[in-house]
Amino acid sequence: MWRQTGIKPKELEDLIELPEGYHQVWKFFIDLHNARGSNGFGINPISYTEIKSYFDLMQIQAEDYEVTLIKLFDNEALNAYTKEAEAERKKAQKK
Repeated sequence: MWRQTGIKPKELEDLIELPEGYHQVWKFFIDLHNARGSNGFGINPISYTEIKSYFDLMQIQAEDYEVTLIKLFDNEALNAYTKEAEAERKKAQKK
């Protein structure tokens, strides 16, 4: 939309660019995030077992910092999901 209209959406104004070299780890995280399960009440965290399985399947020798970053990205995603779910719950209660 930004490219089409030339107007930067408000949601993109406060985004932080990933440091150089972290983009590949972000791709790993997105792959894992897109395959994550849920428990009926919300999304499940990405487990170390899932991370190991992903790296084994993709034949990637994981570095410690990559696993740490994936878990940090996951914690942020879980926090964002919780905030969004809470906002939706409050919105539904007001109706």
